[in-house]
Order: sequence, then structure tokens, then C-alpha cells
Amino acid sequence: MANTDHGVTGKNKMPDQAVMPWEIYNDYKEPAIYQQTTPKDSGDRFQQLCQQLKGHNIHIAGKSKAIKQVVDNLAKVAASDSTTVLITGDSGTGKELVALGIHALSRRGGNMFQSVNCSAVPETLFESEFFGYKKGAFTDAYESTSGYFERTQHGTLFLDEVAELPMALQAKFCVCLIQKR
Repeated sequence: MANTDHGVTGKNKMPDQAVMPWEIYNDYKEPAIYQQTTPKDSGDRFQQLCQQLKGHNIHIAGKSKAIKQVVDNLAKVAASDSTTVLITGDSGTGKELVALGIHALSRRGGNMFQSVNCSAVPETLFESEFFGYKKGAFTDAYESTSGYFERTQHGTLFLDEVAELPMALQAKFCVCLIQKR
């Protein structure tokens, strides 16, 4: 996947009193290493994290309290061993940017980051695209092919627009995530 500049600009800039446009959910427990490396001045910590992110072509625009909180949460989640994170928010608020930031600062940062717009995957190809298939499983399956989950096994799979999938397919995602397959 080609590296591109990612940033929050224009209408997505947040005023100082803004409510956070997204929330990050996971079973987060702050690891000891994060506690030991957190500078006392949160402004220095914010600048340090922004510099780390810039090194991965991820540019955070703004210095509001809400943005600082998002960047701090992003770093905490990246430092944890969590494998599943739910990022919610309106369209255009930077959910993929947050996912890229978590990926870049995590132990998975050197591995693949794959973003998939779930609403663009036809229902008939869903299982093949996400879970792969074996040679001969259906007509024209001349060779085995891995799916998104297998290809990003040691990296990050960002699933965008999951809510647009039919409920039956969302249930398959839930089972996969719960069983950590």
C-alpha cells in the first residue's frame, strides 16, 4: 500500500470547545512502559507523539484539548496489547487517521495496514474477500487465495463502513473478532 499524507484539514478542524468527533473503545489497561515514559508536561508529550506520527506521514492538525486527548488515547491504545479496537464517528472526522496512528505507534507498525470499505465489497464475494478460499472451492478458483484477515494477520485491518453490511455479514465479523481468528 502506498504511503500517502493523511491529515485533518478544512471543515474537519475542531474548535477548542468541540466535542470529540470519534471515540476509541477497547479493553485498555495502561502498560507499565507507557507509565514510565510519559513526560510530566502533556504539551511536550503531545508534540513528541505528533513528531512520531509525522515520521509515518500522519499529520495531526490542531492543538485543541480535544485533539490532544485523541492523540493521547491513540498512544495509549497503541501501547496496549489489544487486538480489536472500535473507532466510531461521523463520516469525514478522521477515523482512518486514528487507525493509522494506532497502527504506526504499535508493535504492528512495521507490518501491513489494510483499509477496506466494507460497503464496496459485494455480498456474494464477502467470504472470499475476507476469509480467502482454497483451490477448487468454486468454479474459477484455480489457486488458493488468502483473504484480508490472513494477509493482515500481524498488521492492522481497518474495516470502514461495517454498519452498511447486512446483519448476517456483521454477525460473521463478530464471531471472527470474538474468536480472534
